[in-house]
Amino acid sequence: MRKFIIFCLLPGFLAASVVAQPQPEKYTYDLAWFLPGGSQTYDPQIPTPESVLGFQIGQQHAGWDQVTDYMKLLAQHSDRVSLKETGRTYQHRPFIEVVFTSAENQRNLDHIREEHLKLSDPNRSGSLRTGDMPVVTSLIYSIHGNEASGVNASLAVAYYLAAAQGSEIDELLKNEVVVMTPGANPDGINRFASWVNSSRSLTDVSDLNSREFTEPWPSSRTNHYWIDCNRDWLMAQHPEGVNGLNVYFEWLPNVVVDQHEQGAIRPYYFSPGHPKRTHPLTTQFNQDLTAEISAYTAKALDNIGTTYYSKEGYDDFYYGKGAAYGDIHGSVCLLYEQGSTRGHLRNTPSGVWSFAWTVRNQALASLATLTAAREMRLRLLDYQKEYYKRSDTDARKEAVQGYVFDTRGSKSVAFHFLENMARHHIDVYHLAKDIPVGTNRFIKEEAYVIPVAQKYSIMVKTLMEDMLEYNDSTFYDISTWTFPHAFNLHYAPLKSVSGLLGEQVTDNPFPVGQMVGGKSGVGYLFENTEFYAPKIVYELQLKGIRVSASKRPFRFKNGDVEKQMGYGTYQVLVQNQSLSADELYHTLAGLAQITGVDIYSATTGLMEDIDMGSPAFKPLVQPKVAVLVGRGMGISDSGEIWFLLDKRFQMRPVLIESPSLTAKELQAYNVIILPNGIPNLNNTSEAALKEWVAAGGTLIATGKAYEWLNKNGLLSLKTKSVAQTMDNISSKENADAPESKDDGNFSEKGDTINYRPFAEKAESGAGKSIDGVILNCRLDKTHPLCWGLDQDEIAVMKNNSIIFRKDKDPYASPLHYKEQPLLSGFLSASNRKLLADTPAAFAKPCKSGLVIVFADDMNFRSYFFATSKLFMNALFYNTCIQAGYKSNY
Repeated sequence: MRKFIIFCLLPGFLAASVVAQPQPEKYTYDLAWFLPGGSQTYDPQIPTPESVLGFQIGQQHAGWDQVTDYMKLLAQHSDRVSLKETGRTYQHRPFIEVVFTSAENQRNLDHIREEHLKLSDPNRSGSLRTGDMPVVTSLIYSIHGNEASGVNASLAVAYYLAAAQGSEIDELLKNEVVVMTPGANPDGINRFASWVNSSRSLTDVSDLNSREFTEPWPSSRTNHYWIDCNRDWLMAQHPEGVNGLNVYFEWLPNVVVDQHEQGAIRPYYFSPGHPKRTHPLTTQFNQDLTAEISAYTAKALDNIGTTYYSKEGYDDFYYGKGAAYGDIHGSVCLLYEQGSTRGHLRNTPSGVWSFAWTVRNQALASLATLTAAREMRLRLLDYQKEYYKRSDTDARKEAVQGYVFDTRGSKSVAFHFLENMARHHIDVYHLAKDIPVGTNRFIKEEAYVIPVAQKYSIMVKTLMEDMLEYNDSTFYDISTWTFPHAFNLHYAPLKSVSGLLGEQVTDNPFPVGQMVGGKSGVGYLFENTEFYAPKIVYELQLKGIRVSASKRPFRFKNGDVEKQMGYGTYQVLVQNQSLSADELYHTLAGLAQITGVDIYSATTGLMEDIDMGSPAFKPLVQPKVAVLVGRGMGISDSGEIWFLLDKRFQMRPVLIESPSLTAKELQAYNVIILPNGIPNLNNTSEAALKEWVAAGGTLIATGKAYEWLNKNGLLSLKTKSVAQTMDNISSKENADAPESKDDGNFSEKGDTINYRPFAEKAESGAGKSIDGVILNCRLDKTHPLCWGLDQDEIAVMKNNSIIFRKDKDPYASPLHYKEQPLLSGFLSASNRKLLADTPAAFAKPCKSGLVIVFADDMNFRSYFFATSKLFMNALFYNTCIQAGYKSNY
């Protein structure tokens, strides 16, 4: 009988297609489940997502190529849809912008956009009739790649906007232009879709022990270089942030919705954020409009029984994300956060959630926002129009009317800063004449001016001003980001810019370095002032060219050219090199051109103080760099280092994630970096790494990686504790007193404790942590770690609570926080005292090797050029540090 049954069933199996294999359990929803109720019908000529994907939305994760294919198909089939590519990722995936509006609006789209942009120009907006203008709404999905409900929801929203038929959708598309970014992080989106789809079971599993929920380090949240793209809208150092800005400024939308995911322990969140944690430059009317729009989202979620919250947890403070950037450009920005399943089915405190359910919430929230924008159209348009009129008037009343700055001799840093200003559409001018400002003097050939009274005046303020006053002491992100400190600008505020504005900077080519003095038969010299000077050294060393560095400043003279050369000046002698004199000259000329570094030719080895053959010139070793990455290491810190070495300097860093490293394998490197974490090494590998340092390697540790050094006896660094709450302990006691000995329940100072309401406990530690604050450090410019910086102070971004105590070696800490360290950001009085005059870096010998420790992230968000300079010095001048501990020469 069994054989007979199988035989009878066999024709059915053979008739089925290859696709008709055993499938996951039957899904009980269809496309309509993701769409709003109502009387609308749908155009059968418009392809559904399922017809293109091969599966219903939510049954698995759509890859980026599938999303782009579907959007392109909609543009081909619907006269409501237009699409264009707006850029490419590091992995060459396209960013796309999809615009939905009525067919008539599509035919006049360029004119509509030009008229809309006039709202931001007080000189032209007076004649606009906002009653005749469509409102512009921007929908941004999944800037974090593994927050997949957003990008998948974009498919349902796009189908509705392209296919729905009826009076309601006609009215919406007539009066609204929807600018959709289906996925703001294509590389991360594709990485996550591939992982979760290939790790799932045939039948959905909700057990969190399943591999489906354990994405490998560093996860797909980030872009190719493990950068959190959501934080890059201000810094604009990566394609995702730059693309976000480009699309934003193309339209200056009235409403921006940035759709994310959060942990599954929480339901749905929407703006506004915590009312006490809004940036003071954001208007109250902006927040009122935000709350009004959110009411539409609440209604949509109420209709399907989805719980939600707002006004707590998140804030509207940091302008470097899509959910806030437009708040100082006349837009109303909203953050939506869906509790994440990460896989396809997930156990949560609120029950079992399906991925499809999270997609549905995101889709209906998007569509509710579009309805809100349409119904609030006139007020949103008028708000943007009046916003720019008011900001134009207010800018002319500001006490500070501009900023003058130079980049301390680094033309390449000037390039990067001006590049960033251009991305924010900030007008910058060359300084018209030499001027003194206080004790500073600015030279017109080297300096620039940014006037405050310009179109985006409020953006100028947020980028350039220090911030020291706050309504609250808790921050979802950093508390400051002041750009002059990050780029190490020499700058000053101006009460007036009258007579100071020279030619506007409209062209910003990368600087071209010069060969000064022609071909030499003796040698060449170039300073470390320029940011990309190490690139010349590295490229020469790859070719086998010997390069040395001066441990002392000296006076260079060649004919009419006379120049003071600083600490760390690089020397390339002509004789006994692997290249001929002609080849060496042409090689140097090419490198000068691409790095912006001026290289000086020496016609004689005889100088006024240090001759070319002086033992003050220390031979350098080519850095062969490995970065230990993987679980336990800081993701963003690792990515920033990778980006710096690979993208900026093309130094071929090796990323090592293996827990098993042999002594033989380590011999391939002379510099190993531990980025803000404890490396996942087995005992044998830890012993091998210790031996590698002792044998002459340079180990660079950032942030909490110092704990590994202490644990393994390479250094013994002591820290101060930042108490989580100091309501009853003075800062002096916290900084200097030994820890109290008690049994964990009773304090020796128990009689001094003040009773507190339990309801205050959750926020009792507010302001005690150190959340993104810019501190002023003293640097020892004679120390190799600081060579190339002719200054006594430098700004550091501190985003952790690591506070080191002084080392007994007085030469070991070339960088330390000042007695009054605060430059910008929130820092409690007790933490100021704890930080005062403490080390921010160590450089100490370890037998024949060297250990360098940075308390902070020296490459913070890839825009802190100031301290990235110190980080690069650690790679190139480590032999000079070691030599300094042995003798003067």
